Amino acid sequence: MSSMGYRLAPSTAEPVCGRKFQGNVNVKFCVPIENPSLSNDREYDCAWNDDEADQFGIEEVGSVMSKGNYAVAKDEINVVAHVPFSTRETEMILDRYVEGYETYHHTLTGATRQGVTAKKRFLADLTEEVNAMGVAKRTEKQIDQKIRDEMKVLKRYSNALKAEREKTGGGRPLLPRLSAAQMKAFEALEMKPRVSGIPAGTEVGMKTDDRPEASDVAVKAMKRRRQPELDNSPSSSSEQHPPERCGLKKRAVSPNDVLMMEVENLELRREALAKKNRLLDLQIMYWTRKINHQL
Repeated sequence: MSSMGYRLAPSTAEPVCGRKFQGNVNVKFCVPIENPSLSNDREYDCAWNDDEADQFGIEEVGSVMSKGNYAVAKDEINVVAHVPFSTRETEMILDRYVEGYETYHHTLTGATRQGVTAKKRFLADLTEEVNAMGVAKRTEKQIDQKIRDEMKVLKRYSNALKAEREKTGGGRPLLPRLSAAQMKAFEALEMKPRVSGIPAGTEVGMKTDDRPEASDVAVKAMKRRRQPELDNSPSSSSEQHPPERCGLKKRAVSPNDVLMMEVENLELRREALAKKNRLLDLQIMYWTRKINHQL
């Protein structure tokens, strides 16, 4: 788009701070202007170049003819100011994100077509709710980016909290400030791996490669359990064996111990699935009541 002037309709908003507009400005006609200061329509003429158009978010709709000494009719050009999210919008987005955590991250369905469709439906419904508040017109992409930004804030807070807990000597902890809505979301998602980053934490819907093998867990647990016995056993004394060979002998883990750990792991997964089912039932009840209330 070459440098040209946009003739604003008299009923539209006036320019603020030179060429920057606030709100929605509908530009009905554009006229190529070599020098805007010499134009007869000084009241409504403004010149824009490519850099200014990108800076102020000008979106072109319809074809533009930039050559010739004649007026070019435009379907519509929207100059939309990027309004920051309000506190009420942020609170609603975080609340809905906590409720739809499994849907947003495909926790139950995985990265399948069904999971992607459910996430898109979730973002569409959330965007509709946010726009109903009347603060500004939001898009699904903006809502998705807002969720990602808020999760980065919660992640930084979780990392800072871990660092403060590992320190010694007391003193006042230096933690990033969170709003009431952010703190509420952090408390609800504190044990989620996406926020707290628990090293060995398992979450329903995680891939098998991401979970620690039960055999590895059993071997480590049995090593810790058998270590005192090895230290106190006669075979570990320096009279019968040289000191350099004491640490070479390790008792093998029996298959029964491995099976026991497998059973315990399956029991924990079953309990987690039961809790997820109860959570989904509560969500179904909530949305059913909300729909009935709206009807």
